[in-house]
Amino acid sequence: MAVEEQTLYNTTQPVAPDYRRVGQRLTISNRLVSKLGFWFHRQSYPTGILVFEIYRKSNEELLASKLWGNAVDVPSGLPPTYLEVTFDEPVFIDDEVYICAYSTGTSDSDFPIMHRQYPSVKPDEGYVQKNGTWEEDDFWDTAYRYTYIVPPLAIDTT
Repeated sequence: MAVEEQTLYNTTQPVAPDYRRVGQRLTISNRLVSKLGFWFHRQSYPTGILVFEIYRKSNEELLASKLWGNAVDVPSGLPPTYLEVTFDEPVFIDDEVYICAYSTGTSDSDFPIMHRQYPSVKPDEGYVQKNGTWEEDDFWDTAYRYTYIVPPLAIDTT
């Protein structure tokens, strides 16, 4: 297994009512993605859940989704904690995607907080958030990690 990551962070973004999905736009080429994670801490006591997702950018098709757990179980202290999910089945990706965290049951004062970096450090990638439509901001990068394998080449034996 191999890892792709951006682990720097110096600021935060709440996963709150205004932006229930926050994450990163990036291209994943010819990989079977098995795990996805982000750095988080918690503000107060959110009542909902925290889910990690991968969407195809071109048509917003949901490619993978996995419940991390209850948002209130995200640790509240700093430094942030790396949270990760393992998908039930690895998902093949060869496209530009949005990797993100989604939360329900948040309020203006109770929410999980994702960590990100300013200025951006990953070329051709950038922070994304969704409230109705996806909004991209290439001046920021979300702190993330995904685990993958490169699928074997198909060998024609005919």
